[in-house]
Amino acid sequence: MFTILSWNILQGGGSRAMQLLQHIGDLKPTVCILSEFRNNDSGAAIRLGLLKHGYRHQFVTDAPRDENSVLIASLMACSNQIHPLSDPVFSGSILSVHFEVFSIMGVYLPHKKKHVLFDYILKHVQQVEKPYIIAGDFNSGLNRIDQEGSSFWYEDKLKALDAQGYKDAFRHKHLEAKNTAGTAIREMATGMIIRICMNLCCRSCRIADIFMTGERQGILITLLCCSCSVENECHKQIIK
Repeated sequence: MFTILSWNILQGGGSRAMQLLQHIGDLKPTVCILSEFRNNDSGAAIRLGLLKHGYRHQFVTDAPRDENSVLIASLMACSNQIHPLSDPVFSGSILSVHFEVFSIMGVYLPHKKKHVLFDYILKHVQQVEKPYIIAGDFNSGLNRIDQEGSSFWYEDKLKALDAQGYKDAFRHKHLEAKNTAGTAIREMATGMIIRICMNLCCRSCRIADIFMTGERQGILITLLCCSCSVENECHKQIIK
């Protein structure tokens, strides 16, 4: 199984860094995506702690030390990609890693600020061959579904992602849930979404489970990779 933890650690984690690391160590996801990560002293402590937990493959952007950004850490080897042309101001807000079967994009999209990150993401995922899992804090949602009011910015961009086949993974797995990611998730983690390409689900993987971790702002998704076997290198790395 391949597990992805998407977690908004809130303002870089600060004094909660050790608690965050303990929870990650308990869950031991294959990939961690930490939104609101910061390239400061707290961020350095988190990276060292992740290394001690076995996350030798760590990637960050060049965001300034006090600016919210994103970190991706993996137990498995992967390549990475920054997106310096994604936005003239907030280019440190998205980061990608690439595996053999699919890619993962971690995001922290600024809250109620003008940006073109959604436009970049929409264009980027159309231009690449591998399907993406896009996870992190979108700071957006569907009005009157994910919240009672209508104050979400960029709702139209989320609908455009949906039209391109990138579905809300929680909604996909928990069809019976009213407001799905709304009532069940948004009360704890407003704006936290995992968007998964349905082409990925149909072609190579399926969602085994997705749930809140029990900690504020955390979502854990478990994928079963149909192409993995005992002989498959991906599987060998996962079960180590």
